[in-house]
Amino acid sequence: MYFYFLLFILLGRSQCVNMKHLVTLFKAAAEDKDLYHETIQSANISCQIIPVIDFRCCNLDGLKEKLRTPEKYSGLILSSPRCVTSLKQSLASEELDPAWKNKHCFAVGPATEKLARKLFDLNPVGSEAGKAANLAPIIVKSLGTQKDLPLLMPASNLAPDNISSALSKENITVYSPTVYETIPSPHLEENIVKSINASHENILVFFSPSGANSALPFLEQNILKTSKIISIGTTTADALTKSGVVLSGVCQQPTAESLLELIKPLTHDAK
Repeated sequence: MYFYFLLFILLGRSQCVNMKHLVTLFKAAAEDKDLYHETIQSANISCQIIPVIDFRCCNLDGLKEKLRTPEKYSGLILSSPRCVTSLKQSLASEELDPAWKNKHCFAVGPATEKLARKLFDLNPVGSEAGKAANLAPIIVKSLGTQKDLPLLMPASNLAPDNISSALSKENITVYSPTVYETIPSPHLEENIVKSINASHENILVFFSPSGANSALPFLEQNILKTSKIISIGTTTADALTKSGVVLSGVCQQPTAESLLELIKPLTHDAK
């Protein structure tokens, strides 16, 4: 069961903490420590997380059967940490067939790669691509002429088909079963009202289009107009700009360090 509300605000700490600015991360709740939150706090910047989306697993029995037949696939594409978790949940007490370790494995982002290594001892490549659209050329190059078997890519119900479309042009088939559904957090409005106000200079960070679309209706217009707003990746940026949001920055790499470097200049006036 996922926590519906994780609120981490750096209060009552050292005098050197930047209390003027408050960074709010609109993202899925982390199952373990949140690296983004820890990294921003380590720079003495106040930070909180408001989970905007929750997840509901589905079709795990079907995924389990596919994982039992690695000989039918050329490899795995893991597009998010949640996809890696879905593999673990589908297998339950079973171990991942060792044959998968001899197959191609691709991951979107370092967090996905790290979790795949931790849970299954897999060795994904491509995490440096940063986003799904940039992973396709890496997959094409890695596969070479090995295009007879499809790739298995567990996905959410809202996942765009960027990778599948790009690979289909190269005659590479991707089988992408939906293994989890993305739904708005049931306590989102309440948490936004309680946690965001004009007493701080707000820096709002959005991690996904679904998260942005879920949170925006509950954010007051004066907060949106006076806040610095950052997106993680261009897909999220597109969703925000289509909603009329003016961005202060776009984080090209989905890493905590890249986000911190984008935030720091926005807090330089803090004493």
